[in-house]
Amino acid sequence: LPIYKCRGLDMKNKYYRINKILNNNAIEILENGTEIIIIGNGVGFNHKVNDYITMKENYKLYTLQNNLLKIQFKALLNEIPFKCIELTQEIIDMAKTDLNRNFNQGLLVSLSDHINFVSKNYLKGYGSYSLVSEEIKRFYHEEYEVGLKALDLINRYYQINLNKKEASAIAFHLINAEFNNNVSKTTSILKSIDDILNIIEANFGLELPEDSLYYSRLVIHLKFFMQRVIKGESDDENFEKLIISAKSDINKKIGITLDSIERYLNEEFDYVLSEAERFYLLVHISRII
Repeated sequence: LPIYKCRGLDMKNKYYRINKILNNNAIEILENGTEIIIIGNGVGFNHKVNDYITMKENYKLYTLQNNLLKIQFKALLNEIPFKCIELTQEIIDMAKTDLNRNFNQGLLVSLSDHINFVSKNYLKGYGSYSLVSEEIKRFYHEEYEVGLKALDLINRYYQINLNKKEASAIAFHLINAEFNNNVSKTTSILKSIDDILNIIEANFGLELPEDSLYYSRLVIHLKFFMQRVIKGESDDENFEKLIISAKSDINKKIGITLDSIERYLNEEFDYVLSEAERFYLLVHISRII
């Protein structure tokens, strides 16, 4: 759900007429013909339609792209406690700072729904669950660390003790938000990275050192590479001279490994490696072997 903070609007020191009151903590206004939802503690309390309000620092602003999004977002506001939404926004702001990136704004909906669900289940004695926990920890370490910090915030707020594995589920939502909330693509990328690393290990008969710098660089390369593969975006820059030079000294096992990876990608994604992509993989594999 592409819900996002308003940009390009000077919302301070101005009065805004309330178009709709959604609940005590959410109202709708109109600005230059654009419907804007304002969320803030008590923003709608003791107000009525056509009243005027001024903006406060702690208010969050969102615009909605179409009627379906409007319905879904308003359902969120009515079904999930405001404090949970507020906590989720705090986690998202923390993730943006720690990871230095923006997320698909549907993250507020999906993550607040998840936090509300697992906290309720825990209080009912059902415990929590996690998604692809080990893969998240191995391949998305930074997101997992943010997940751990978010988990601490959730546990302290609800006075519960969710298992650390729940940090992987939170990290999964952060990663998923980068792919327009496409769970299948996110899961496919995680599985494919694991599969390719297994191909490398099998061809060389060794276990890759996960604590090494070269392993980290290889995984980072594979993450961006698999994003392109799934999107069908080939990287085919002109590396002809470099490739010819590299091939003259290439170890046969690396060549066999690259062939195995290419067969895997072709079978799983109907994708053909470009010479540039083959070269990049060659460089990263040769450094770690």
